[in-house]
Amino acid sequence: TGMSSQEIAEVLCGEFAGCAEVLASVTDGEFSESDIAAMFIRGEARLSFNRNWEKCSEKLLAVVASKETLEKRNNELTEQVEVENNALRDIEAKIKALQQEKENSESRLSQLQENIDNNEKKLEQAQSLHSSSSMCDRMKKLEAEFLSVVRQQMATEKFDFSAMTEESDKPKLSLVFNIVGLSSGDIGKLGQVGSFEFLTSNADDLASHYNISDVATRKNLCYVQHMMQQNQLEGHEEECPVCMCQNPQDVDHLLEEYEQITNGLAEKLYINGKQGLFINYSDMKLKLQTSELEEARASLLCLRKIHYDMLKDKKESMLLNSVPIEWKYKGPYKPTGTGKVKFLGFAKWKQNTNTQTDEQQDEAMEMAAAAAFPGARAATAEEYTENRIVELPPISRNYTAFTGKSSFNYKNEMNNRHAKHGVKGALNGKFNHSGLHHAQRSCICVIPI
Repeated sequence: TGMSSQEIAEVLCGEFAGCAEVLASVTDGEFSESDIAAMFIRGEARLSFNRNWEKCSEKLLAVVASKETLEKRNNELTEQVEVENNALRDIEAKIKALQQEKENSESRLSQLQENIDNNEKKLEQAQSLHSSSSMCDRMKKLEAEFLSVVRQQMATEKFDFSAMTEESDKPKLSLVFNIVGLSSGDIGKLGQVGSFEFLTSNADDLASHYNISDVATRKNLCYVQHMMQQNQLEGHEEECPVCMCQNPQDVDHLLEEYEQITNGLAEKLYINGKQGLFINYSDMKLKLQTSELEEARASLLCLRKIHYDMLKDKKESMLLNSVPIEWKYKGPYKPTGTGKVKFLGFAKWKQNTNTQTDEQQDEAMEMAAAAAFPGARAATAEEYTENRIVELPPISRNYTAFTGKSSFNYKNEMNNRHAKHGVKGALNGKFNHSGLHHAQRSCICVIPI
């Protein structure tokens, strides 16, 4: 049978249990009676007086007869197992999909929570800025009041600003220091200084006395003192090419426009335009070689000349109060005669030679002239070089100021860019170079006589 005695015993239970051991001792295959007899003789199969082989055989045959039923049942069970396996796989797939959906939902939830947190922060900011907004209104009001007080005091008696620590109804000099950008620490050091002491003292010495050692701050104080003395505390910086220079590079670029040998002068002295006006020989000797002093002196004098020229009263135009004339660009101006034109003033404009065509640069120049003086146009190089501009302020330079060349003939050089597009150098100190490719220029504004 190929079954063990234990397995056969489970079938032949009870009275047939003894047959199980005998049957289990017979190996697989067909056995003859002589083979079985030999097994009994050798003791390989046990003998017993009490075995009922007929009943044993009947029971075994009954088990064999149930084979088809068992196989059918087994097939049914196998099919059920497959059905359940499929169902299990479907469930696992659903679980996987649900897990992914869960993760997606968690991600969306996390993003929503993050949005809520961000909105709450913005809400808090908005709530705090609400009070800041009203604070801005109060600061705007107070700033306007302080600036008005400073302007009025400068217009009436600039020597009467009181010291910050002084108990007085007069405006505090610290307001002026604040306007020009002194730090609160330096303003505090000068708290005992009123405008009379400030304007009648050497600003450098005064700074030293009050323990202000930083050179830049000391030169800034010199500049403030100077501009108060000149009654030009406001407005000058936006017009003066020197005072516009915010860093050493700007200063060196400006000096190069005036054909000064700079050798990085401003970089070595580490000055901006305002500070450069008050650099003295002692300052230069600390930073420069002896061989550089003369060139540095010439360059700093050049800065002062430009600056002081800008301090002169602005020329009033006879058209300033007239009704503005609508202006439309009609192309580059072409002189039709040799008549004279009247000088009105200067207009600043910007050009970019990398991105603008000549026509676009012409238009920018003409628009600037018309905006500065209604009805005006930009003067031509020909009008300038032939001295046909009436009342043009004298300058200390030759045609280089207009064309970038030491000698110039307009008729022979019609395509000269600087001749076409305005002042390269400094006519009356009105020019500032703000970059290699973004030059701020000036043009002469005129009207026909």
